[in-house]
Amino acid sequence: MAREEDDHTIIRWSELVQHSKTSSPYWRRIVQDIMEDIEKSGLTMEEIDKAEFERPYEEETAKDSEGKIITRRHYLGIQDSDDAMHKAKADLEKKGVPAPSGGGGMGSSYGSEIDSDQWQRIRRGEITEEEAEWENDDANYDPETGEMYDYDTYPDEDEDDDYQ
Repeated sequence: MAREEDDHTIIRWSELVQHSKTSSPYWRRIVQDIMEDIEKSGLTMEEIDKAEFERPYEEETAKDSEGKIITRRHYLGIQDSDDAMHKAKADLEKKGVPAPSGGGGMGSSYGSEIDSDQWQRIRRGEITEEEAEWENDDANYDPETGEMYDYDTYPDEDEDDDYQ
């Protein structure tokens, strides 16, 4: 069964890689475990890049005002408003109402390269937008260790120049 392109319950390898570098320590460990399992699956990198995986989530259980138990899922990288919007869109389409396309004319103030976790860190003053973009650039990570280089520096900048 083919999934919808905007299905929020699936995740691709590239997004897992991004979350393995920038998410909270809780989610980072979960994502790294998932990535290890995928790498051990015997799939080639080409197959992994094309594959869709179940998006990690955590469940929260609570009682509503009538005492009924409600379970909510919080998907990695998906805000509750995105989840609610997806469900509303699916409900409308089931009733034959075409989903609205595009947005209102305002557009989003969020850069597409910066995820929700990073925007929260920017708001708290922990990082700047430029540092968030730095985190998302694979060229800023040591290929051997996977560690991110310090912001705006590369390892060869510290070495003496032979031509001075």
